[in-house]
Amino acid sequence: MPWWTTGEMTIGPADDPMTLILSILASALALAGICLFKNLRRQKLAAGLCALMGLLSVSYALALTYITSDSEVISIAAGTIPMAIGAIFAIMARNRVIHDEKLLRSADRLR
Repeated sequence: MPWWTTGEMTIGPADDPMTLILSILASALALAGICLFKNLRRQKLAAGLCALMGLLSVSYALALTYITSDSEVISIAAGTIPMAIGAIFAIMARNRVIHDEKLLRSADRLR
């Protein structure tokens, strides 16, 4: 699935190492966040970093769209959509971890 296209050339993961690295880091942090279910602080940190990496990769793709020469037109393809959706889900996960942390603090206070 290409990330963006320039004229007749399509750019995918092998052609743009910056976006590939950011996507791999975001995926690794998402998996690490799942495995850190016993430590809410680290899980919150992993989800926040995952969201940051996802937003950086989407903003890098958008920056490439607008920072080009006038003769070259870059249009965003369907490959950037999963990166944006992943960033949104990571933000939602971080918000839920924060909510769970507050809920656990209030339950500990009642004991």
